[in-house]
Amino acid sequence: MTHRRYNGEIRTTPRLRVSIAVLGFILMGPALLTLARGGIEYADNRAIVVFAPFAILIGLTMILVALRLEIIERRRKRVRV
Repeated sequence: MTHRRYNGEIRTTPRLRVSIAVLGFILMGPALLTLARGGIEYADNRAIVVFAPFAILIGLTMILVALRLEIIERRRKRVRV
């Protein structure tokens, strides 16, 4: 299990937060390149057609989730000290 719940709070490790953000950037890369070339969809490594704006939206959501988890963890540490 990568996270634990204590008293209703989800505690995450720095490695998990960074991994979520990196995966968001990896997901956004091909979509941004496709949009820069003027396309709107691209085929991934499994030959599945991906709609580029949705890939960017999902990637941004993952990055925002990672930032939100970081903010929660910093607030928890600040209150605890």
